[in-house]
Amino acid sequence: MPTARKDSDPPEVDTDERPLVRVAAVELGGDFSNREEVWYDFLALLNAVPDLTVLTSTRFDFTNSGISGIVIIGESHAAIHTWPERQRAYALLASCSSDASLDGFVHGLTRRWTVLASTWHPKA
Repeated sequence: MPTARKDSDPPEVDTDERPLVRVAAVELGGDFSNREEVWYDFLALLNAVPDLTVLTSTRFDFTNSGISGIVIIGESHAAIHTWPERQRAYALLASCSSDASLDGFVHGLTRRWTVLASTWHPKA
């Protein structure tokens, strides 16, 4: 017969080997000069990713046309930072959702911009 857990007992540890949150950090190349287009393309991409729930977002516009934007999703967050004068951007998705969400994120970025480097490598 199992014994009752006491308040002084340490909590049971989740032994699932998978990390709670996985991250896709992606460096991008392309034209980032139109901040409105870049921001709305990024939001549209996130809304199309499977297993993500977009809750709210905000962005800051820099004088050089660059942006820093954050999107709060039910599964964690996403962000984009652009340097239009260098034709570069950095996008990130941190998610406790399925691998399909990170795959969809990277595939979506690839369809819109050039992926220069990525910490997440989607399954074929």
